[in-house]
This record gives sequence, structure tokens and C-alpha cells, in this order.
Amino acid sequence: ISQESSYSNQDLRNGFGFQKYLTTPVLLVLILLLATALRFYDLASESYWIDEIYTVIESQQSIHQLLTSGRLDQPPAYYLPFYVWIRVFGTDEVSTRSFSALTGIGSIILIYLIGQELFGKTVGLLSAFIMTISAFQIYFSQESRYYIYFEFMALLSFLFFILAFRRKRIIYFVLYVVASILMVYSHAFGIFILAAQILFILLQAKNFRELMVTWLICEALILLALIPYFSPLIFGASVSESIMTQGSRTFPVPSLREL
Repeated sequence: ISQESSYSNQDLRNGFGFQKYLTTPVLLVLILLLATALRFYDLASESYWIDEIYTVIESQQSIHQLLTSGRLDQPPAYYLPFYVWIRVFGTDEVSTRSFSALTGIGSIILIYLIGQELFGKTVGLLSAFIMTISAFQIYFSQESRYYIYFEFMALLSFLFFILAFRRKRIIYFVLYVVASILMVYSHAFGIFILAAQILFILLQAKNFRELMVTWLICEALILLALIPYFSPLIFGASVSESIMTQGSRTFPVPSLREL
């Protein structure tokens, strides 16, 4: 009996032989499978609510209208890929919400990479798991709005921000510039995340002296790229209102039955 119990205790400590198979890639795949199940489960259980209807209707505009609307609540970095998505997969609830669901799964991969880069694989996996089972994350990953897409872009910006200053390679600075521009063009609140990144570097300037010129060039490029998006706030709303008025004359608004 004592021999059997010692074997049993040893098996428990060794995870009955399964522990050697639970490598980081395997655990990450299991987390992503769980995330996929939670985000695609019962995706069409509820019909569109009012904001989702607005999203689908506004995405019916032409690319020119999406780019020139001048509206901060119609971020082009979200509506342009969503415009392509609905023309491939349609405008029913499952099709449009799948775009957010896949983006939410992508955010889990990004939070793992950020956690791994900053604190190691264990923290990366734990972060990914917490995001996977978060009711908040699941809810917005099942909604046809730009919130989870903005989160994805914010995480992408932070990932390349971290890699740029840790690896000190130009390619990561370039990717940081692109991701940060897309982040702000996905939601106007991205400007606050950009400000937080700038504040961090300013406070840590003595640790990154050799990279300051490169970083300043990157920030200048980002700010220049954001001028068209924030021009209604800077120069007034008259230009954007004119564009919206002209666009509304040719903007076909589908009925709810057509959606």
C-alpha cells in the first residue's frame, strides 16, 4: 500500500506524465481555442442594437466618403477593413460580429507577446488567459463596433514601442509609427495612449539618449499623419460639415430589412 501511495504521489507531482506536453506553445494554443469558443458562441443570439446598425449603415459608404467624412466617431482605420469585410462575408449578425471576434482573439496574442517581452512567458500566458475569460473582453468581441479593434491597435502600438526601445532596430520604429497612426485613426482616444508613451520616454530620456533622435523623428511623423484626422478640431468644423453634406446626397441608407 505504501509503495502504491508513493507512486501515486510521484504521479501527482509529475502531472501523470502530461506536464512534459504542456509547453508554452501548447498552452497558448489551448488558451486561443478557449477564446475562440467563448467569442463565437451564440454570436447571433441577439439582433443588432442601435450602434451596430449605425456601423453597418455607415460602412455602406464609398471609400472616398469614409476617408473624407471628417468625423472623429467614424474612424477610417476601422471602417476601411470593415468595408472590405462585409463585402466578402455579408451584413448579417454573425458575419459582422466575426470581424470583432477575430480581432479580439488577435488581442489575446498581442497581450501574450507583450507580457512575455516584459516579464516572461508565465506572465504572458497568465495575461492571455485572463483576457480570454474576461466578460468585458468577450462582450466587446461580440459587438459590431470599433472598440475591440482599437484595443488591438493600441496593443500593437505598445508591442512595437517596447520592441523598438529594447531591440533598437529601425524596423521596429517603423512598425511603431505605422501601428500608432492606425491606433489613433481607429479611435480618437488613441491620442492619450500616444501621450502616455511620449511621457514615459521623456521621463526615461537619460536611459535612451542614443535613440532620442530616432524617436523624435517617429513622433513627428505620427503627429503629421494625424493632422487630417483632427483638422475639424484644429481648423473648425466647416470643412467637414461641407463634406458630410455633399456625401449625404449620394449616401444610400439601406433599410433594416435590407441589412
